[in-house]
Amino acid sequence: MTLGAHRIELLQYDPPAQKHEPTSPSHAGVVHIALTVRDLDAVIDVCGRHGWQVVGAPHLMASGPRAGTRIIYLDGPRGGHLELIAPPQLPNQQF
Repeated sequence: MTLGAHRIELLQYDPPAQKHEPTSPSHAGVVHIALTVRDLDAVIDVCGRHGWQVVGAPHLMASGPRAGTRIIYLDGPRGGHLELIAPPQLPNQQF
């Protein structure tokens, strides 16, 4: 769903049956919210001050339609997961 410069994607995957609960936000079947951000490092800092922990290091997409985009997952202090997506900035781009 798109409203102006904002977009919400609701996805549901039907993963294969698993013997154990997925432990990473990148595993199939794990529910998370993805947010597009302008300054990934600043948002990671703010989230960290509120108890969110980064999972690994930011991943830089090197090729394809999202080349230059940085992505990282965070685990919440009470469970839950966030995915932060920082596309490369274009002049005069707002979101």
